[in-house]
Amino acid sequence: MALTGTRSVTAVLITGSSWFRPVPAAISNYERGAQLTRATSYPGGLFRKAIADAEPYVPGRTAVLLQQEHGIRGPVVKLSSNENPLGMSPAAERAIVEAAAAACGYPDDQSLGLRRKLAEELDVDIDNVLAGNGSSDVIYRLGAAMLELGDNVVMSKYSFNLLSIVTKMFGSELRAVEMDRYHHDLQAVLGAIDDRTKIVYVDLPNNPMGSDVADADFRRFVSRLPSHVLLVVDEAYLEFADPEYRHGTIDLIREGRNVMVVRTFSKSHGLAGVRAGYAVGLPEMIAGLAVAGLPFSVNTLAQAAAEAAVDDKDFLARTVELNRREREALCAHLDREGIAYVPSQTNFVAIDLGSRAGAVVRSLEQSGVIVRHLAGYGLENFIRVSLGTPEMNVRFIDALTRALGEPFSGIAAADVEVDAR
Repeated sequence: MALTGTRSVTAVLITGSSWFRPVPAAISNYERGAQLTRATSYPGGLFRKAIADAEPYVPGRTAVLLQQEHGIRGPVVKLSSNENPLGMSPAAERAIVEAAAAACGYPDDQSLGLRRKLAEELDVDIDNVLAGNGSSDVIYRLGAAMLELGDNVVMSKYSFNLLSIVTKMFGSELRAVEMDRYHHDLQAVLGAIDDRTKIVYVDLPNNPMGSDVADADFRRFVSRLPSHVLLVVDEAYLEFADPEYRHGTIDLIREGRNVMVVRTFSKSHGLAGVRAGYAVGLPEMIAGLAVAGLPFSVNTLAQAAAEAAVDDKDFLARTVELNRREREALCAHLDREGIAYVPSQTNFVAIDLGSRAGAVVRSLEQSGVIVRHLAGYGLENFIRVSLGTPEMNVRFIDALTRALGEPFSGIAAADVEVDAR
């Protein structure tokens, strides 16, 4: 089905090569999203060992790069970065336009308007809220504020890997715990904690697998955490989860527990390119993270857009409903074809294609469809596909069918149950 590049899908759909600068003669490793040159290649030992040894974060591939590499002149569907297929909240877009004239001056360093808005929305005090340049900024501040040589961070092996990179950058030990059938094994997480553990990180729902845990299991887990660790709950995909997987984490903070909740405006609100996120925690923890950040880290346009997005409940509801329908439709197709996947509580689905995953990703790219190969997480057999509009998802399904050549045979749905963990 042809895609038309209407305004509603401009966040993830590129429609014409005339939009772009001429194709460069050579594309660097950085532009390819490939492994960057290590810092050790620079002379003189200028970098700390932790930086020299660090693996850089590698983002998903872009539509522009795919068009350049494969000479694709038609539409490219990007389903690799879990962006909002409806684009940006219209209210946020208007707020950006209205705020543009003020962007010549420095932004409010305290993000007071945004923090007040979030505090009101969440029924907490403004001192419980930190605004960040995306949730990635908050995660970086955790490392800068808390981690030293000899400390450790405990998290599941397959989780959003930015904190693992940050942990190593600050010379601390990462303790990556095996998952149980692609769900957090909270008992194993507890077993990995010792007296040098500073942070326990749990993403609910999980990225890249899309799974969540039963609320009763989460509550037991929280009750058994030692008092000297900070529990960081990354809820980047919270809005897409079914009600039984909304864990009431803000209530834990109101109760005075040492919990920090990290959220983003990038996914359900469609502000990935604007960069706005936030943390909610105890006032003393928020104060420490505020010191660890750079001045003016949340720009004027981001603050205005995020404030407007909080109030745009209609856009959020449309986003969540579209995602629910398309998630059900894609999973029903995978069930019919006998293709293994992890049941998801997010706006993406992790699909097990066995040893063919890498070849399928390359075939999809040649068809103008970008998904995320999870080999970088150590999951060579998996791809992660973001949920788009019906047209975008049909385009993915058609390209996947061609890539596989013939339907899978004898492969059942992945041996996981969302409500069992």
